[in-house]
Amino acid sequence: MKRLPNWLLPSIALLVGLLIVSMVFVSDADTILRFFHDTWRTLRVVFFTQTQWLILFLLLVLFFLFIRISSKSINKIVYVLERLSHGDFTARSNVALSGVIGRLGSVVDRFAKKLQASNVNLQQDIQDRENELKREQVKDEAMLNSIGDGVLATDKEGDVVLFNKVLADMLGWRSEEVIGKKLVDVIKMVDDNGAVIPSAERPLAHTLSEGTTSSFVSYYERKDKSIFPVSITVSPIIFQNEVTGAIAVVRDVTKEKEIDKAKTEFVSLASHQLRTPLSAINWYTETLLSNRRASEFSPQQKQFVERIYESSKRMSELVGSLLNVSRLEMGTFTIQPEVIDLMQLARDVIKEFEPEFSKNKHSFVFSGDDTIPPMHLDKKLTGIIFQNLLSNAIKYTPDGGNIELLIKKEDASVRISVSDTGLGIPEDQKDKIFTKLFRADNAQRMDTQGTGLGLYIVKSIVQKIGGTIGFTSQVGKGTTFHVILPLRTDGMFKQNT
Repeated sequence: MKRLPNWLLPSIALLVGLLIVSMVFVSDADTILRFFHDTWRTLRVVFFTQTQWLILFLLLVLFFLFIRISSKSINKIVYVLERLSHGDFTARSNVALSGVIGRLGSVVDRFAKKLQASNVNLQQDIQDRENELKREQVKDEAMLNSIGDGVLATDKEGDVVLFNKVLADMLGWRSEEVIGKKLVDVIKMVDDNGAVIPSAERPLAHTLSEGTTSSFVSYYERKDKSIFPVSITVSPIIFQNEVTGAIAVVRDVTKEKEIDKAKTEFVSLASHQLRTPLSAINWYTETLLSNRRASEFSPQQKQFVERIYESSKRMSELVGSLLNVSRLEMGTFTIQPEVIDLMQLARDVIKEFEPEFSKNKHSFVFSGDDTIPPMHLDKKLTGIIFQNLLSNAIKYTPDGGNIELLIKKEDASVRISVSDTGLGIPEDQKDKIFTKLFRADNAQRMDTQGTGLGLYIVKSIVQKIGGTIGFTSQVGKGTTFHVILPLRTDGMFKQNT
């Protein structure tokens, strides 16, 4: 047999290596066959004997079969990995080869089996969690529907996410008609006069912007356009120091309003009935205390008559205050606006209190602004503001204290300030100072004859005028009340307020 050339075997090894590489990097069987055919033609030229040719042919067939089987196994493994990436954890390669490819197939199959078991456990956990959430949701919905008040919740944009059955029945809207929409676009809120309250002034907007709880008494408009009074409390929903929404509790206060109206009407009626006998008592005691009559009494008798007169005067003041309150609340307080000189009105009221200033040795200072133009106001109601504020300053300032009345123009308004060096208002009672019939603890100890109606009446009148009232106070150092009245000629209109 003729000896093979030295370069032949390396060439064959090179061609076989190229064939293996092509099988690894080229998955197309036709391309591999073309490569094998070209290689075959090259080898036929190189070999010179049939024996050599046959040996080479058998070797190539064996290589081709090995690569074909390996390629199929690799394709199975790739297919399994693709199925796993798409969530099919039941796929298996079942590669029967030994060696690296066989071990790779076994690893992939074990990995797929573990993924399938983990997926089963995960699905079970998810199902259990969903069932738990559904149970909690049912409990929450049952609890919300069993509450006697209306409850709604919004996200931070003001879109409704919760609307319980009580509120739905109260307003006539179905929950599905409201949820997902902005509350201000569906449910209108109006004031005492029927005017729509702007969305920026509603308690929900305040709570979402400020992150604080707000309460409000106003009126809601039902779906059928009817109006009813409601008490609303809105609290923020805070998550990680950020306002993420708000929850509101709405209560229908129609019955409370009716009861308040009935009480006010009763007080008004009773006060009217009391005025006549009190006026008679005052008139008779004044007659008895006249200079000509007083000489006919013994000292003790005169003392008794004076006590009757003082008590009847206090009773008349109380009845007058109750009448004013009932008129304000019932809307029957007649406003008679006229062009008045605010400075002159203040001076007239001061003259009424000069005996009180002297009696209590109070140092009184009046600072006015004569540049204030005439104002269109009700003289009687504006006088009540001065009278009540000065009266309180006198009552609750110890003898020898200081009282000051300041009136000055500020842009488009007039500021009225009454300051004293009296008792002051306790910090924990400041939020109640304008409440009807409320009197601070230290004020009750000093003067047991007060009614607790003066500041309530002042605030009601100021609000009717379109002004504002506030105060600063410190216990033991005194109090300053500030009233801001709009400086406009139409500040008050003739009406039954």
